[in-house]
Amino acid sequence: MIPLAILVPMLFAGTHILSIIGATKEIVRYFLDKAGSELLTAVFC
Repeated sequence: MIPLAILVPMLFAGTHILSIIGATKEIVRYFLDKAGSELLTAVFC
């Protein structure tokens, strides 16, 4: 049995890391989208 004092911080760290990964993906997608649209306007205008 793992003591709660160890388990709870690990659980919080795990969810925190997951949310950071999710946020990073969103940021990357946003920047790629921005760069992509700028690239398209540069090419087609």
